[in-house]
Amino acid sequence: MTAAPEPTAPEHDAPSREDRTPLQRTMRAGVWAFLLGAPLAAVAGLLLGGSGGMWGALIGLAIPAAFLSVTIVVAVLTARLPTTTMGAVVLGSWLVKLVVFGAVVAALRDATFYSKPAFVAAFAVGVVGYLALEALVLVRTRELYVSPSPATRDPAAPGVGPVLRDDVAP
Repeated sequence: MTAAPEPTAPEHDAPSREDRTPLQRTMRAGVWAFLLGAPLAAVAGLLLGGSGGMWGALIGLAIPAAFLSVTIVVAVLTARLPTTTMGAVVLGSWLVKLVVFGAVVAALRDATFYSKPAFVAAFAVGVVGYLALEALVLVRTRELYVSPSPATRDPAAPGVGPVLRDDVAP
C-alpha cells in the first residue's frame, strides 16, 4: 500500500511581467514628471525667491520624488514574493523613509541657503502631484481584480458553479 502524498501549501503564483507594468508605468511617469517639473520649480523659485527659492523648490520637489520612487522600486523588486511579505517589506521601507525624512528635515532646520516657504510649497506640490499621477496611472490601467484559473474558465470543470444532481433531494 502506498502512502498518500502529504498536502502541501499552495504555491505562490509569481506575478507575470504584465502584473508589474502598472508600477513600472507609474515609475516612468514619475521620472518624467520630475525631469519636467524640477527645471520649472527651479526657475519659479529663482524668480520668486532668488537662489534660496531655487534651492528650496528643488529640495522640496526632490524629497517626494525620491521617497515615492523608492516605494515603487521596492514594490517592483518584491513583486514575486508572497503578498504578505511584499506588504511587510513596503511598510518597512516606509518606516525607513520616515526616519530618513526626519533626519533630512532636522539637518535642514537651521540651514540658511534655501527658502523655507519655497521648500514647503514645492514639497506640497510634489506630494500631491506624485500621488495624483500615481492614481491617474493606476486608474487607467486595465487589470483584473481576480486571476482566472484554468478551472474557472471551463464551466464543465468539476467544482465550478452550482452542483446540480438529480439524486439529491432539495
